[in-house]
Amino acid sequence: MVGVAALGMVLTSLARVRVVLVVRPEPVRVDVEIPLVTASTAADAGAIVGRVVRVDGTGSMELATELGGTPVPAGAAKTPAHAQGVVTLINTQSTSQALVARTRLLAPDGALFRLTRSVVIPARGRVERVPVIADRVGTGGNVGPAKWTIPGLSPWLQERIWAESAEPMTGGVGADTTAPGGASGAIVTEELLAAARRQAIAHARADARKRSEANAGDGEEIILLDEESRATSSADVGASVPAIRVDAVTTAVAFVVPRAQLQARVRAALEQRASALHRTLGDVDMRAMTVQLVRHDAASALVRVHGEAAALLESSAQSFVSNRIAGFTAAEVQTYVRSIPGVSDVEVSFWPFWVQRVPFRSANVTVEVQPVSSGAE
Repeated sequence: MVGVAALGMVLTSLARVRVVLVVRPEPVRVDVEIPLVTASTAADAGAIVGRVVRVDGTGSMELATELGGTPVPAGAAKTPAHAQGVVTLINTQSTSQALVARTRLLAPDGALFRLTRSVVIPARGRVERVPVIADRVGTGGNVGPAKWTIPGLSPWLQERIWAESAEPMTGGVGADTTAPGGASGAIVTEELLAAARRQAIAHARADARKRSEANAGDGEEIILLDEESRATSSADVGASVPAIRVDAVTTAVAFVVPRAQLQARVRAALEQRASALHRTLGDVDMRAMTVQLVRHDAASALVRVHGEAAALLESSAQSFVSNRIAGFTAAEVQTYVRSIPGVSDVEVSFWPFWVQRVPFRSANVTVEVQPVSSGAE
């Protein structure tokens, strides 16, 4: 009996298992909250010291008013009105061309029209059905299809950028004179004022952000804290004017901090996370780093920084795996190991041939980690 037990112990000591993990890079992601302070603020533990900048950005938008009014009863005197229509703007040059609202278009017979909105004509392209309105009230604006020049452009550009109308301009009523105060019946609507305000503020915000970024030197990160916009208009709702202009100012407040310090915090957090997952961190692509504001006051802020990198299962996972698979069959080992994130494949071999399960002695289990070969995935 003692001999049988001894033989069993010998056979058990001979049992060997080799497990090869073929691993692929897996993303590791972290979100790190980092306090920011100014030099004049008592630094919190782990805070990054930066500076606060405040800039003003400006923007404006001018839109032509729409013709309003009610239908004229039969037999009643007709109110003088501007002719209207649509044109196709054509640009043959290799760069785009912006035209603002109220840009003049000149017909061959001298009739002068204006764009009712801003337009950007793409390079070697066209913009169709752009609304235009006569500069003067009266029937003189009722002109037929024509090729229109743009007087505001240089003679050289006029040969490369022009407008064409395939349909006649209509709606001109009354004597051919300029209406006092602008287009007769053209009024400022709530929708028009809101649209002009939105676009002006959008331009002001973009300008403020551009000016904020100009305050950041090489190696510095700009973090927007707050924006406040205000706008003034050249006319109120209901005013009869040919166009309305809205001017906006956006005040932006931002934190400027050393980018390297943010990146160092993210890298440290990624390494800590990778280590907890038994992984080795690869190259960290800092272009994937994003910063989100959590809260702020006049001289401090808390930001959440997101970072990610690829990582491989590391050799330290060997003992972790060998402890988990004791007593498993080959099929059970494969099922378990393939459930580990980052494992692409697994090879299991037992020796001698009669061994059917993983020994409980970790010294008898060999776990190897190999990166997946290029093109194998």
